[in-house]
This record gives sequence, structure tokens and C-alpha cells, in this order.
Amino acid sequence: AIPPDFLHQREERRNRFWVDDRRRKLDRATFFFHSTDFARALNIYETVDGWENDTHVRRCHAVAAAYMSNMAAYTDDVAAVMTKSPNHLFTLFNQAVLSFAGRENLGDAAVITATISALEAAQLADATQLDPEEATGLFPAFEIERFQEELDEICMAIPRSVERTSRVLQMCSFQLHRNLGILFADRGDWGQAYKALRIAKQIVPDDAQTLLQIGRSLGALGQVSEAVHHYRRAIFLEPFLTAAVVGLAELLVANNRATEAVEPLQNALYIHREVDEWRLGVYLLLAETKSMLGDRDSAIALWQNGLTELRTGRLMTNIGTMKSPNVTAREDLIEDLERAFTSALQLAGFSVPPRA
Repeated sequence: AIPPDFLHQREERRNRFWVDDRRRKLDRATFFFHSTDFARALNIYETVDGWENDTHVRRCHAVAAAYMSNMAAYTDDVAAVMTKSPNHLFTLFNQAVLSFAGRENLGDAAVITATISALEAAQLADATQLDPEEATGLFPAFEIERFQEELDEICMAIPRSVERTSRVLQMCSFQLHRNLGILFADRGDWGQAYKALRIAKQIVPDDAQTLLQIGRSLGALGQVSEAVHHYRRAIFLEPFLTAAVVGLAELLVANNRATEAVEPLQNALYIHREVDEWRLGVYLLLAETKSMLGDRDSAIALWQNGLTELRTGRLMTNIGTMKSPNVTAREDLIEDLERAFTSALQLAGFSVPPRA
């Protein structure tokens, strides 16, 4: 039975261990946020005494608002924080991450500006002067998987301290430099991309996504051997990273090393079991490579299997067909992929019936 003075005892225990009302509410809001009940998290943040003037609470409130697509609240929160603390690192970091996730709509220039602003704040930040609580607030989980993994490990292994804050600052620098490198690479500014990505690699040497992007940059800069090394390392660390396989194969084929491209592409077909643009792209690239090497029969079989998968969603494996849940290739690419397979087969002398 619950004792009649249970609530009184609980309050005494909380006071004894310095768990105040603010901390309880922040923890509770964090729980609901990670349970994807963003509206409830938002409401709890707003019950914290003085929350509107509390930069930490406003920063967390902003993330919850962003997840609810409440951009008016998000904008108000950011403005409030930046008015009180113009170089508030974690608010700038979150803004840069959200901008990066929405880069297709915002444009590279705006996202690069947001990322550089956050990097400048990170360079100015002093771990000894930052409130350790700030290093454990909410971060938007958009394309920051490795950052989140490292953050979880840091918080589990290191108590709230200058050491923890310092490590979190390092991870912010890693994420921002990686994002900046990708942005520059997508613009074709390979030198700047490599410069940013190299710093990210110094902080986290075994991040496959960083190594993939370094491979892209070095390949474009003509440093083929180094690019191949980084691609292979990325694939070793993350075999399911099909983008690294495609990048490696394209680089090898372009540099008269087509024979070396066959094995990683074949492995990608064995491993990547989702009928999406990556798997279908591997089919096309492997068929083209086989054709270049004079293996016409294999190339035709690959084009036929790829087209069958695109049209039916059935995986064509070496042990027969397997039903994939569905074709998940991007809608805007399906027509292009269909045309690529059809054209290749027609050039090889095959008649291709129209899609049903």
C-alpha cells in the first residue's frame, strides 16, 4: 500500500539529492521529447518558472517547436536566446543542423552562413565558462547519428564537468566541419571541402560518412590513390554505405581500373536488399563495367534483373527471386531509371515491352 505521507517523503528525497523543481521539469520534458510527444514536452518547458528568460530552456523549447513545425515559436525562441546571449553556441549549432537538414529548400549559401556562424561560436567557446547543463540539452536529430552516438557515450562515461563540456564542444566542431565539407563538396568547391572534412576526420577518425566525403573530394582533386583508400576505409567501417561503393567504382572506372570495380559492386548487390535508387544505380554501373570489360552476357543479365526489380519489387538474387517490401526509389528518379535500363537493353538488341 502507498503510505499516506508518500508525497512528503518523495519531496524530502528530492530536496536531499538537490533535485529541484526546474530540474524535474526539464528531465520530464526531455523524456516526453524522446518519446516523440513533442507537444507535451513543449508544454512542460513552458511551466518552468521564468522559462522565457532562461536561455537553456528556450533553446530546448526551440528544438521541440521545430519538431512540431511550429516555426513561429522556434523563431521567437532563437531570437530570445540570441538577444540575451548573441554567441549562444548550442542554439547556433541547432540552427545550423536544422538548416543543413533543409538545405534543398534554403540553398547552400544560407546554410553555409549558418554553419560558419556556429563554428565561430564554437571557436570562441570556453569549456570552463560554460554551464555543464548546456552540454546536455536537446539537439535536433537530423543527419547527426554519429554525433548523437558520441554524445550518449560521453554523457554515460563522464559526469557533468568541464571535461564533459569540452568533449561535447569537440563533437560540435566535428559535426559542423563535416556538414560544411559536404556543402562545399556539393558546390564543387573541392579544396574547401577537403579542408573542412580533414578537421572532422581529426576529431573522429572512423566516421564512414566523413571518409566517404573525403574520398569524393580527393577524387575530384585528382588524388586517386588517396581517394580510393578513403572509400575503401569507409566501406570497411560501414558495408551498407552504398554511396561509398558507387563513388569508389566510378572513380576506378574513370581511371582505367574497371576490373577493381567489379567486386565492390557485386558485394553491394548482395548486401543492399532494398529496391531503391542506390541498388538500381549499382545494377547500371556494374552492367556498364561488365560491358566495358567485354562481358556482354553478364551486362545484359544485370540490365534485365535491374529492370525486373524496378518494375516488380522482386529482388533477383543468385538463389532466385525474393519479394522486397516495395520499390522505394525516389519517385522523381523512377522514370529516369526505367529509361536507362530500357535504352541499354535496346542498344544490346533486345525488345523491351512497355511498363504495365
